[in-house]
Amino acid sequence: GFESEWYLWRLLGVREVPDGFQRTYLDLNLYSERGPYVSTKGKYRREPFFGEFMTNYIRDYGQDRIAGDDIDPPSEDRGRVTWRHRHFLPHQWQVTGELSWLSDAQYLREWYEEEDAEGKDQETLLHLKKQSQNQVFAALVKGRINDWQNEGAQAPRLDYHIIGEPLLDDRLSYYGRTTYMYGRVNLDERIRV
Repeated sequence: GFESEWYLWRLLGVREVPDGFQRTYLDLNLYSERGPYVSTKGKYRREPFFGEFMTNYIRDYGQDRIAGDDIDPPSEDRGRVTWRHRHFLPHQWQVTGELSWLSDAQYLREWYEEEDAEGKDQETLLHLKKQSQNQVFAALVKGRINDWQNEGAQAPRLDYHIIGEPLLDDRLSYYGRTTYMYGRVNLDERIRV
């Protein structure tokens, strides 16, 4: 096989790296038993936001090795798109967005085994939060774009937390949590109940 990693901005002829972008690469690989593999990945950070992204594609002619078994992938065209972004807004508001698409249930386990075992869940969501002193308000909308993934969808989930609110001249403290949630668990289509 052959693996190469290219600094994306130089490859594109961009002389000055866009403000806030760091570690932005293009991988061009060729595996004799698997096929051609192309990937981009990068991180960015600017005031008032930060994030990371990764996309990749492989024309996969091989077999996955999962739990000691050789398994044919569901398709030769495989890949992923992952994007995570957090933006800080005025008045202590922040918004977090995530997008995760995987071509098939075996892809992450085969090509990103450590991330599959120990990494953050692959989710598609939008989360809005306001935090001030001892109070937090949060709203979450979460969906599922990978049909084979066991995941809960929430549309919306609303949370309000109050921590240590003084009462009776600071003789008592009030703690409270209120949650409204409408959700549904989406099971892998291959699971039979």
